[in-house]
Amino acid sequence: MSYYLNLESFTPLGEVVKITKKERVDAALQLELDQNQSSQLISALYRERASLRQKSEEANEEIIILKNDLESMEPKIEEANSEREKLDKEVSEVIKLVEKSNEPLKKMEEENSPLFEKNKLLESKQSQVEDLLENLTTKAENLNGDLEALSEERRIAYANYESKKEEVLLSIKHPGHLYYGEEIEVGVAAVAPSGKGVFIDHGEAGGIKEGMIFIATDKDEQKKIPAIYRAKLVQEKFSFIEHETIGDSSKEIHAVEGEKLFLIRTGDSNTTDF
Repeated sequence: MSYYLNLESFTPLGEVVKITKKERVDAALQLELDQNQSSQLISALYRERASLRQKSEEANEEIIILKNDLESMEPKIEEANSEREKLDKEVSEVIKLVEKSNEPLKKMEEENSPLFEKNKLLESKQSQVEDLLENLTTKAENLNGDLEALSEERRIAYANYESKKEEVLLSIKHPGHLYYGEEIEVGVAAVAPSGKGVFIDHGEAGGIKEGMIFIATDKDEQKKIPAIYRAKLVQEKFSFIEHETIGDSSKEIHAVEGEKLFLIRTGDSNTTDF
């Protein structure tokens, strides 16, 4: 056994030396590994440099080709630039020509501006008139419907009038040889102030005699019930006929001055010689 002198103590250092040797061996081994790895990295760098050199040469060749192509295209580029300048000049001239041609149009627009405003106003009025026409058309359609309803009402009223007239004729009991049924048209000259009768423009010259009985109708007022009149005062060319109520005849005088009446003679026992 070996002992190493330790000035501080007399402890044996064999174990420390053993550890130190081992660490030296490990370090040598690690150094060798690092050297191998470095060699590999250097080799990879050489290979990459060769690859980059090849790519650089290829890129230079492409640059030379592109440069040659560019030199060959320069005349064409110059020609294209010249053509573009020519086209730019032509476009500029065309723009000027268009602007010049638009001047009369702008002038016409300015001169016709009042007409355009008037046209807008007329269009607005036309729209209002169309709306009014539409409303009037709707009202006309509604009135047409009302007219149809009134026409139907008039037809029914006329039928009722004819029925009432027949009832009135049947209610007058006279011998058959005195029933004439002849209708004459007379004009109402005046209505008596008393309201009992009317003066007509027919008299003896028209075949009317005192005592004759007439059914009076107004064809413009077919809703009215027929009235009965008796001739009271008869002159040559006018007569006074007095209102009477017989059966279902009207109890009121509906005639007015200037109106036309249609008289149907029924006959009377006092006028059998007529």
